[in-house]
Amino acid sequence: WKKNGKFSYELEQYLKKLHPGLIIDSRLRADDYGSRHFDSNGKLMGDYYDGFERKLPPVTDTAVTKYDWECVMTIPENQWGYNAIWTGHVKTPDEIIEMMAHTISMGGDFVLNFGPKPDGTFRLKEREIAKSIGDWIRVNGAAIYGCDDAKGWEKEDWGFYTSDTAHDKVYMIIFNTPVSGALKIKPPKGVKVIKDFPITQPDHHLKMEYIDQGQYLIHLDKTDFHHPYVIELQVENENYGEKSNYSPPKT
Repeated sequence: WKKNGKFSYELEQYLKKLHPGLIIDSRLRADDYGSRHFDSNGKLMGDYYDGFERKLPPVTDTAVTKYDWECVMTIPENQWGYNAIWTGHVKTPDEIIEMMAHTISMGGDFVLNFGPKPDGTFRLKEREIAKSIGDWIRVNGAAIYGCDDAKGWEKEDWGFYTSDTAHDKVYMIIFNTPVSGALKIKPPKGVKVIKDFPITQPDHHLKMEYIDQGQYLIHLDKTDFHHPYVIELQVENENYGEKSNYSPPKT
């Protein structure tokens, strides 16, 4: 962790010369004043922003979505690598899935630390956590892999949105089911939801009710969920293909 701008710049150039296309995170660099991540002029140093260790940006911090960025997280509160005794709070699979969904919903990558024992194996608790997360992703991975932030969709209290714009899909990853069984959504202006269904039941369309001011309620069939679940929205842009009011350019 040298706070030396000249050294870290030359190291970055040397590494990229050895491995063209190498991706450098913002932790490597420091400017001449010792600033890390962003230089003293506010410019990102590195290819992506790596300023979130064991923490996440607030969902209202849309500035972070301008960059490629990642969150690096531990399973215990502050123990990297292998520790014979875990201290403090140990995160549950559902907590970790929520952090992952939070990250993806803001266009970031989520990195989770597992610390192997001296013999290279993992402790039983880590294997159990990894299996639980893997089981959830096996069912709901479409809402994670290849997804980005759902631009224009307002954050709701029930959880997070992610989007697969290549296939006109928005995913609702739900952690807090309202006792009413009604999930509020507000699509961006010009976006129309044409189908809504649980990701595990693509043929089961849920009732969607218009309220007011562009808001809808999606009515669930049940509310006794014990783990996060996903609803898929298939959307279309109502403005797509509309005739322009402007004349085409003359040249």
